[in-house]
Amino acid sequence: MSADAPVGNEFTLVGATILQEFTDNNAKHGGLVKLIYTPSRVEGLSSALVFKQLRSDQSGTGYFSPDRQQLIYLDSAYSTAIFNDRFVFKSSLGLGEEVINNDIRNNFVKVELALRGWFDDVNALDGRLGCSNSGDGISNRNASHYRYCYAMLNYRHALE
Repeated sequence: MSADAPVGNEFTLVGATILQEFTDNNAKHGGLVKLIYTPSRVEGLSSALVFKQLRSDQSGTGYFSPDRQQLIYLDSAYSTAIFNDRFVFKSSLGLGEEVINNDIRNNFVKVELALRGWFDDVNALDGRLGCSNSGDGISNRNASHYRYCYAMLNYRHALE
């Protein structure tokens, strides 16, 4: 569940609750607060200060699930209309810090490319491709760090 609230003309405050359940009866609970700045003088540019906190019911076996995880990062993005304004392409970069169990501190990096738009009045496409990484950069593979990469593509057809 989330809620957005405008703060003046160029800021938006976002709050959300998070619940992620796993098949091994583990669950992550938490929340997210985001302050988004969208300058009116620079079309397509936005920056967000993001704070996210998660708690796990138990440590996961075979996957990253610390008892407590906090992220704070600055996410900057640029969006532009393409293909006769039918689609929007967005690129973003997030840099910040991750704190695990109030003890371990890691650098945090997130990159994402996204595409969203309509072919016509009823057919649409949504896609995202990205990675996030804790540690010393996007290529770090040490056991105390992790990388999460994803790709998503959705086709939508509006029913008349």
